[in-house]
Amino acid sequence: MDWLCGFMTWASMFLVSRKRWEGWAVGLCSEVVWGVLIYQRELWGLVPLNLVLFWTYTNALIEWRAEAAIAEQPRTVIGCGPSLQAYNLEGSTKATREVLHHPNNLDPDHARERGPMGAD
Repeated sequence: MDWLCGFMTWASMFLVSRKRWEGWAVGLCSEVVWGVLIYQRELWGLVPLNLVLFWTYTNALIEWRAEAAIAEQPRTVIGCGPSLQAYNLEGSTKATREVLHHPNNLDPDHARERGPMGAD
């Protein structure tokens, strides 16, 4: 049981370091195994840590999966010239939306007349 807990914790951190959402899922499962170990060995001082890590893994898993779902949505291409990029406007910040809707990014002729964005 000790080795299993250790391996699952290591595997979780390894996957998270590779930016894989599965790492949070493995970590969540490892906390269940840790809970069994804590109960079997009566290591009651570890219960608060176990609960905090369980909560942390759960929240991280939910957030990472939500971000992955947004990233997988079809994107709309907005912009012109060398700065042409694909953006998902629903998941973008206000600053990103303002840059995307700047006249220089929407009208290539206007951009050539006025120069680079921010020069006007």
